[in-house]
Parts: sequence; C-alpha cells; structure tokens
Amino acid sequence: MQKQKPVELVVAMNRNRGIGYKGDLPWPRLAKDMTRFREHTTNNDTPGLLNAVVMGRKTWDSLPIAVQPLPNRINVIITSNKDAVSWKKNGAKEIHEGNTVIFVNSYEDAIKWADSSDKIAKISVIGGLLPFQSALSSPRTTTIHLTEVLNAKNQCDVFLPYLSSDFILNADDVSEIVMDGENLDIPTQYLTYQRKTIHPQNEHQKIVINPSLKPLLPPELSGEQGYLDLMRYTINYGQECKDRTGVGTRSLFGQHVRYNLRNNSFPLFTTKRVFFRGVLIELLWFIKGSTNSNELSSQKVHIWDGNSSREFLDKRGLTHRAVGDLGPVYGFQWRHFGADYIDFNADYTGKGHDQLTELVKMLKTEPDSRRLIISAWNPPALDDMALPPCHVLSQFRVYTNTQGEQELSCFLYQRSCDMALGVPFNVASYSLLTYMLAHLCGMKCGDLVHCMGDVHVYLNHIEPLQEQFNRIPMEQPTLRIARPVGENNGENIHDEERSENVDLPATINTIDDFVYSDFIVEGYSPYATIKMDMAV
Repeated sequence: MQKQKPVELVVAMNRNRGIGYKGDLPWPRLAKDMTRFREHTTNNDTPGLLNAVVMGRKTWDSLPIAVQPLPNRINVIITSNKDAVSWKKNGAKEIHEGNTVIFVNSYEDAIKWADSSDKIAKISVIGGLLPFQSALSSPRTTTIHLTEVLNAKNQCDVFLPYLSSDFILNADDVSEIVMDGENLDIPTQYLTYQRKTIHPQNEHQKIVINPSLKPLLPPELSGEQGYLDLMRYTINYGQECKDRTGVGTRSLFGQHVRYNLRNNSFPLFTTKRVFFRGVLIELLWFIKGSTNSNELSSQKVHIWDGNSSREFLDKRGLTHRAVGDLGPVYGFQWRHFGADYIDFNADYTGKGHDQLTELVKMLKTEPDSRRLIISAWNPPALDDMALPPCHVLSQFRVYTNTQGEQELSCFLYQRSCDMALGVPFNVASYSLLTYMLAHLCGMKCGDLVHCMGDVHVYLNHIEPLQEQFNRIPMEQPTLRIARPVGENNGENIHDEERSENVDLPATINTIDDFVYSDFIVEGYSPYATIKMDMAV
C-alpha cells in the first residue's frame, strides 16, 4: 500500500480574502513573501526528495519567466488540454511532461500521482481556486501557510473559500507585521493554520481569539458561493449562542448577499436540492392571505407542521387555537394588515390594509417611489402569531437599465436567518415574488439583496454542512412564467398540471391569478438533498 504524502496549502490573500485578479496576483510581487513561498514549497524532512507543487493551468501561466517551471520542485499542472499550456522560458518545451513538469486531469489525479512517486516528500497546493477548494475540503490537507496582505483596496475577482473549523490558528503561528514589496511598503503578516486533529496531545495550545486576526468578509458577497462563504464564516467565527429552540447556534449579526435575477436567472441553490414545489406552494398560500397550515400539509408541504402542532401552540400560550391555526402570520399581514384576527376560518374580505394590492398599484402608477414596501412585522399582533415573522420587510425599487427597460429589484430584510435550512428557501421565495411582480407590471428583474440580522447556523447542522461545503456550485437554473399579462377577452386554457380539471383565463391580470403551473424552472440539476433536522 503506497504511503500518503502530507498536503499543504501555500497562499496569499488580502483582508477581503482576494487571491487573484485577471489571472494574476492583485498586488506587486512581494520579495519577502516569495522567499517564504520558496522555503515552504522546497523544504522537507527527507534528504534527496523533492516536493510536488500542484497548480491549475492559469496559475502556471501567471508564473514569471524566470521561474517557469519552479526550480527544484516537481510542477504538477492540472489541465484537460496540455497543448494549450503556455511555455515562457526558451527551451522549456524540452521538459514538456518530463522529470520537472507533470500533467494531470484533476486534483485527485495530482494527489494520486504524488503518492505513487518515490521522488516526492510533500505536496504543496499553490493555486488556483478549484485546487484550493479541493484541498480545503480534503482531510488530507494538514497545514495552511497563509500570507495576509493587509491592504483591502486591491481589486480582486477570485476569493479564497473560508477555512473549516478543523483548522486552528495558534499564537505561535502568527508573525509580526512586516513591510514588503519593491519600492513599496506593503504591510503583510504570516499565519500558519494547522488541522487540529494532527495535534491531539497538545491540549495546552493557546488558540488565538484576537478579533484583529479574524479575516474580513469581501465587501460584496454574491450568489450561491457568497451564501456558502457566509455560512462557513459563521461557523468558523460566529459567537456561540443559546436560542429559543434549545439547540444552540453559531451566530453573526448584520450581513448581506446579492443575487442577480437578470436574464431569467433564478437563485435556486445547487449544492443541495431546494424544495421548489414547497417554495412556490407556500408563496401562493401567503398571497392568498391564508393562515391555515393544514392547507399546506394537504399538498404534502410540511414546513409549518412543527410550528402549528398542538404541543407548539400550547407552548406559545395559544391553547384556544385549532391545530394548524398559525394566527395573523405573513399572508394575513400582507393582505389584511391591522385587521382584528379571529381564527383561520373567519372571512376577512375587505378588512385591514391590503399591502400587496397597493404595492402592485404603486409599481404601475408610481414606479419611482421609495415607498414600495411590504411589512410583516406588526408589534400588537406578535403574541397572537404561532411564530413572529423572520422575513420582516421587503422594499422594491425600479430602475431603468441600459436597454431602456424597467428593472425591479427587491431588498429583503430578515431578522432571523437559519442559514442551512431557511435561507435557501427564503432566497428562492422572494426571488419568485419579484418575478411575479415584475411580470404583472411589465418589468424585467434586477437584483435580490438579502439583508440579514441574526445570521446563524444551528450546532446540529454543522456536521452535515461539511458535505455541502465540498460541492462546487453549478450554473443557476432559469425561470419563466407561462401565461402572459393582458386582457382575457373570454379566452381560457386548460391547466394540464392540476389534478382537477380546471380551465384558467388565458392571461394573468392580478396578483391573485397566479397558479402553480404558471411557473417553469429550467436547467435545474442540483446535488442530492442533505438531511438536516429543523429546530422548532
């Protein structure tokens, strides 16, 4: 059985975790950092053996002429097309896939090759993003040699993923701040993270908790990768807190992620399957103004069952409520804000303020308004609710894009954010609502900006989430709405997707006209579902 070689990461990043820009470093070459890089990637404890430096093709292309290939090391290049690899040094073609340069098709092949070679002592992963992601998700990786460029102003388009909580930073592994760079004084600091399982005996190790050493999040998190980075950051650096459910969380306060809805893009996360049918059925239930969770469970959507059970309602002091009666929650506030709540069977037609209808009216007549808001937070009604609203307020804004089209964006404020289970659902739901409003008002979609108050990961979700962190997000699916908006003129179409025989108007005219079969998601090929228990 071949011996496994130790695997290390050697990487430089700025305080926003940026590691690259347009295929190169975002900062000038740092002489002291280059010396440190050379030492980490060449030194080992076995005389006569070399280290393997594993890199993607773009990292190879970014190497200066003088060090291509990196001397005194075996350069392992990950590429599916070795003929496209550039060679800068004169005569370098002569060592093409020779003793100094090896080509492999994947990160896994690079590790297998290094393990099988009797010339290799240690494996150093030096870039780019995909090799780093693979190495960080592998238990083989024992050490991370990190240079932090303490200047967050560098423009970057590639960012290092957040480290798992398996890696710890010890007080002895943090350098003083040094000045580096030719003709420039760029402050840098060297840090070495170790996988804590390799030091089980060192119970005395002092783990650094100095907040100044906590890496900063990029100023603009976006898309599914931004969501994953924020969730991992929350696990690694969040405060451990007690909570209503008794499960416990790791928590941060005040973050946001932006999602692009243009060109029919729909942020239905791919690193685990999101229950789109449940998202849509719940949203239509909100729009209807219903507060009866039995209507959802009858359609095999059980997301509210735990919060509408006899045990839960009694615990909330709502002993007079029937099972399934959630009280004046989201839909009631959207359609009947301010009305007195009786129970889920009462007729509230014409009662309270219909925020949703008013929003549609304003989008059509006052699209420049800064008052395009729906609020689910109604303080006098909170005690009557089975669960006070988590997604509290949404504000909409209309801008004109470069094609002269009106674009509708949504800013969602959510006070309490269950990152693992709730947030993927919430992102899809409010993106879907934005699509519906834009379709109804003849607009295109812009952005969903998800602003989060208490960002938390439940402690019992941390272990299953490690599988999700190992997955690389795939391309977002697209969403289209089948029926157009316009005058009906008495025309109907048969709804083939509903269990009962129903004829629908050929067009949509109000927010209440949308039905399940109007929405078509295309190109959704996610990874498998990851089972996690919901904290109730």
